[in-house]
Amino acid sequence: MRIGTFVPLDLASSRHELCHKVRVIIMASINRSQDVLDQLSQGISTLATSDEWQAYLKMQARFHNYSYANVLLIMKQYPDATQVAGYGTWKSLGRHVKKGEKAIAIMAPILYKAPNEATETLETENKYRLCGFKIVNVFDVSQTEGKSLTDPCQKLNGGNCHSLYHRLCEFANSLGFHVFQKEMGPELNGNCSHTKKRININKSNSSTQQIKTLIHEIAHAVMHENFDDRALGELEAESVAYVTCESLGIDSSDYSFGYILSWAGNSANAELLIRQSCSRIQKTSSMIIAALSESKDAAA
Repeated sequence: MRIGTFVPLDLASSRHELCHKVRVIIMASINRSQDVLDQLSQGISTLATSDEWQAYLKMQARFHNYSYANVLLIMKQYPDATQVAGYGTWKSLGRHVKKGEKAIAIMAPILYKAPNEATETLETENKYRLCGFKIVNVFDVSQTEGKSLTDPCQKLNGGNCHSLYHRLCEFANSLGFHVFQKEMGPELNGNCSHTKKRININKSNSSTQQIKTLIHEIAHAVMHENFDDRALGELEAESVAYVTCESLGIDSSDYSFGYILSWAGNSANAELLIRQSCSRIQKTSSMIIAALSESKDAAA
């Protein structure tokens, strides 16, 4: 506003009231979010002792723990990868690679058996030695189809929240990100690209799942540009989604608890990371909640 510009009293007053209301909403959401984060930690702890989680861990044991170099190779070739395994592993799990899918190339060690030594000490040591590496092909779960995998993350159903989705899109636009709905396959819910300033949402999911996913991806947009720790990033983004959904009257626990626990590895680590990231989670969720409330008031 230029100096000397006349602002009607009623307009200035309404602006002041709106700013005050936003501040009140932010403070209230920060206070409320701590209780919700405690609720989140408790839910994760309960899930970690369930039969469903134990079955999930047994299934996960079938997948390899890839080296840092291979993780970089996977992310470079297939940025949306979540569960990667070779053709044979997928077949043993009752799934097969879809026709036309391009393999993800990674490096695997070439080992040879060392000659037996005439000492008891060497007999008890690892007899295999590394002599090089070879290229092997793996595939992400989204490139396969067949028997359903044990999954602690249950997608949300129902909902008819087009107005809320539209307001979230407007907030994403204010951050410089454009939101697109597209077919992404059943294994993917959405993604966020800081380079392209683009958020994709799986149009096949329910309205409620799309809203939760969009909040998750907005959290990535706000928090995780040039962020290298993907596991922590996913935990933070989903925690923001859970807290924000709670404030909107959406129960995302069926999905959020399992998702966070999957990335954290166990409940103790999940609770530790949530505590360490508490202020970041609160700040981002409060920002989204306040923006939604402001846009709702503006539309009224």
